[in-house]
Amino acid sequence: MSARSIKTNCKITPDAKASPKKSPSAGWRRMCIIDMRLILFGTSGCHLCEQAEVIVNAFVPGGVDYVDIAEQEQWQEQYAIRIPVLYDPESGRELGWPFDQAEVEDFIDRVARM
Repeated sequence: MSARSIKTNCKITPDAKASPKKSPSAGWRRMCIIDMRLILFGTSGCHLCEQAEVIVNAFVPGGVDYVDIAEQEQWQEQYAIRIPVLYDPESGRELGWPFDQAEVEDFIDRVARM
């Protein structure tokens, strides 16, 4: 398997939840934006797909590539009863609905480390 090239853009930001008493660096957190390509499989008129797109776009700069499964029979066969599905084309990993922000963040962390 070839190495994966991931660009990051990190900055240090205040963290209101952290306690300065626990460590000298508490009160600050490192925020990194990962430049990666993800696909969200869905179809038009799917309210769950619209919800998933909002959740996913909150974590992926520039959003995701939205693929309508109606465009190819192969996608219909594979995803018709599973949409929405978040897919990483480089690793082949999928995150199927239902998912929340924490699960999307965990999925992105996992595929970024591959």
